[in-house]
Amino acid sequence: MGGILNGDTTMQATHLLHDLGQSLWLDTITRDLLDSGTLERYIDELSVTGLTSNPTIFDQAITHSTAYGLPGSFGAKTYVISSSLLDTSLRNLSSDMAEVVGIVAIIVGKTEGFA
Repeated sequence: MGGILNGDTTMQATHLLHDLGQSLWLDTITRDLLDSGTLERYIDELSVTGLTSNPTIFDQAITHSTAYGLPGSFGAKTYVISSSLLDTSLRNLSSDMAEVVGIVAIIVGKTEGFA
């Protein structure tokens, strides 16, 4: 990745922003982001210190992925699904959120709550 020349070393622009007191947040949470290790890489390599979500982000994560066991890309279609499939999907989503909470707890510890 490219960097910004800083004396004799090269520094990531995101690290420079972090060192200047800017908190970098992602406005997305998906199972793929968690499973692939991308979120942890963003935290370690790009100084990402927070995540945010809302119902639209959850909708995008669920409807544009098969990771939650539901038919992907719902679009405007309505699906009838069994209660056991819905239960499994909600458990998977809850598990992902618990994983995110664990990751954010590490960030809070490193930043003393100033993410």
